[in-house]
Amino acid sequence: MRGVRPEQEREFLVRISTSADRMDRLIADALNYSRLVRQELPLTDVDAGALLLLDMNLPQAGGFEV
Repeated sequence: MRGVRPEQEREFLVRISTSADRMDRLIADALNYSRLVRQELPLTDVDAGALLLLDMNLPQAGGFEV
């Protein structure tokens, strides 16, 4: 590159490499998410009363209060 110091060239290459790594992770995560949302979710019966008791015993973390 004309007018660019060797230190700047190295910095540019590091930025390019870092950005490429981030893009690779983003694409991999998007593909994994796509696979996940296409899977059928297994449904099971839930004891709603037990869930309410569990919720009442937990400290509230900014959620809805009943």
